[in-house]
Amino acid sequence: MSLLSPRLNRSLFALASAFALGCGEEEKGDDGNNEPVVMCPENPLAAGDMTVTLQSNGMERSYVLHIPSSLDLSQPAPLVLNYHGLTSNAAQQVAFSGLNTTADAEGFIVAYPEGISNSFNAGSCCSAFASPPHMEDDAAFARAVVADISSKVCVDDRRVYSTGMSNGGYMSEFNACMNADIFAAVAPVSAMGFAQPVCDPSRPVPMIAFNGTMDTLVAYSGSTSSVDAWLMRDGCTGEPARTGYGQSFCDTWTQCEGGAEITHCTLTGMGHCWPGAAFCPFGDTNLEIDANSTMWAFLSRFTLPR
Repeated sequence: MSLLSPRLNRSLFALASAFALGCGEEEKGDDGNNEPVVMCPENPLAAGDMTVTLQSNGMERSYVLHIPSSLDLSQPAPLVLNYHGLTSNAAQQVAFSGLNTTADAEGFIVAYPEGISNSFNAGSCCSAFASPPHMEDDAAFARAVVADISSKVCVDDRRVYSTGMSNGGYMSEFNACMNADIFAAVAPVSAMGFAQPVCDPSRPVPMIAFNGTMDTLVAYSGSTSSVDAWLMRDGCTGEPARTGYGQSFCDTWTQCEGGAEITHCTLTGMGHCWPGAAFCPFGDTNLEIDANSTMWAFLSRFTLPR
């Protein structure tokens, strides 16, 4: 099965998913603003942690789902997909990123997709199944995961986001390329180095990226080149505003098309790590910027346009 078009009409996708999966449909509001009202599943999953399986592209796939106990399950909640790195897995990403703690405090759902052979096909990184005859369609898998969760939990379909580490960060960038009609904004971590073979987002996509200057797996120079490419895709102009964090800093471009923004956080001296995490698999960690709180402050400001 080929990658789904990034220009697929969102409303058709939502209706098709609702019909196929039994998810509630959207109705127009009666408050005069003509905003769709999300119809939540009648019997949503309870709060907690669970592994969910589903079919995608003719294969059985899975994801780990975290639903905070603080959520009002009758109200639409934001959803974040958090992808693991190459050779890792969903359970390790739960522990490594620590994003569940932020989800509990801020009130959003987190899903951790499981890669095939501990990898994801992000276009040019890093799956062993990125070419025929065993094509791994992880862009379609992302859509399937979002649709599946939306059939089980009350998800705000305008506030779905993607993040991930390394190969998972590339997957989040790939979601921005291929699934801009699903993800409101993305946050690659220790990624942003590989040029995507196809990247034609259907809209300007807000993005915050985190990169270490001493990353030996993803060169910092490559990450800055990828950021430059996204500045062009999002039609950003002008000079960035810089926010300092000790020896580290984040540059933000706000003059972009469609209300998008690009933020690039530079972690001085950091290796191939998750900023703010005590453990770093490759190189020195950096605690000057906490990726979880910083990315959520950014992501939560953006909603998918109707």
